[in-house]
Amino acid sequence: MAIVLALCAAYVAFCIGTHPTGPLTTPDSINYLQASPIYPIGYPLFLKVFSADAAIIVQPIVFGAALALLGTQIVRHTRSTWLAVVTLGAIVALPDRKSTRLNSSHI
Repeated sequence: MAIVLALCAAYVAFCIGTHPTGPLTTPDSINYLQASPIYPIGYPLFLKVFSADAAIIVQPIVFGAALALLGTQIVRHTRSTWLAVVTLGAIVALPDRKSTRLNSSHI
C-alpha cells in the first residue's frame, strides 16, 4: 500500500512542479469564475473559496487524495498492489486529462 501512496504523492508533486503560470481556461471559464446560475454550484463555489490562482495548487492535491483513496481501497478489497498501480496509472494517463491541462489558453 505504501507504493500506492508514494505514487500518488509523486503525481501531486509533479503536477504542482509543472503547473502553468496562470489558470487554464476554456470558452466557458468566465461563467464559472462569475458563478453563473446556469452551472452547478460545486465548482464555482470551489473557485470562490480558493480563487482561480490557488486552484492550480489545490486541484492536484484534491485529485491526488482521491487517487490515494481509490488506490488504498483497491488494495484493501483485492489485496493486489499491482492492480491498484495499474488502475491509477491508467487514470493518470488518460489523454483528455493531458490535453485539457496542456492545450488550454491562459486568462
